[in-house]
Amino acid sequence: MRRGLPKPLVFQPFFLLGAGLFLLTSIRYLYNGTNVMLKSKKQEEPRQAVTHEIVERRSEVPTRKLSRRAAVAGAFSLAALFSVPAHAQDTFKIGLIVPMTGGQASTGKQIDNAIKLYMQQKGDTVAGKKIEVILKDDGAVPDNTKRIAQELIVNDKVNVIAGFGVTPAALAAAPLATQAKIPEVVMAAGTSIITERSPYIVRTSFTLAQSSTIIGDWAAKNG
Repeated sequence: MRRGLPKPLVFQPFFLLGAGLFLLTSIRYLYNGTNVMLKSKKQEEPRQAVTHEIVERRSEVPTRKLSRRAAVAGAFSLAALFSVPAHAQDTFKIGLIVPMTGGQASTGKQIDNAIKLYMQQKGDTVAGKKIEVILKDDGAVPDNTKRIAQELIVNDKVNVIAGFGVTPAALAAAPLATQAKIPEVVMAAGTSIITERSPYIVRTSFTLAQSSTIIGDWAAKNG
């Protein structure tokens, strides 16, 4: 009798739940631990530079690339969030771009539910700052992702863009995160190269290599 699928694959949906919880936990840690160091700065100039024809990075963009190792993903997430200047208003805005419709809808709904669960249990205020999550459905279509990311950055003036259910969606938003100099937190898309497309990208989820190696080993042993 063949054994069942390895446990890491059976419980893989919990990676998405953890991704949503980790994002808001990171923000709570950021404000509680470094509230004195956060200063109000205007972000209008980099935001205004994000137009509907953005295709190139600015020459002054840092060249340092974030590590893709899962062991330090959390640390880089906090570092990226810390680098964002606080707005003068008392709201920290997160632009959540996930597929809520279409073939990848289950991924988006898991992330959305995880964030709602955390806020229900922990509240929506951290160190006097109200956390506002602006949920947008891109249907896992890269063109939609890019358009929505532009609107969130320019019109809604979000502090962070997050979510991204598939790799093409995450890659479509990368140039915008670079241009606006705000973090892009990838919570589901798993291709390893994503974090190399912008110095402002961090990942809280697994990579395809991690899950593929597990099933490959299992298949080789069990036939």
